[in-house]
Amino acid sequence: MSHYLRDLLATIAGILGPGAGTLDLDSGLDVTPEWDSLKNMEVLLKVEETFGVRFSADELMSLHTIRGINLCLRSRGLIG
Repeated sequence: MSHYLRDLLATIAGILGPGAGTLDLDSGLDVTPEWDSLKNMEVLLKVEETFGVRFSADELMSLHTIRGINLCLRSRGLIG
């Protein structure tokens, strides 16, 4: 696992707290305990802050899993 993915997982775990359990690429909205629509917005805002990115309105509406967030960041060349 790359340090970028570890950073992404740690960032999201920090928002969701210990009730979310173990996170992986398939963790996300309505799949992971503690990850509801409000937490999804918190996650995306924290990812923007942490990785220095701004998601478009379409991305904010469609990013619901760690895999999706990871792919979005990778497509922008922000993480390896």
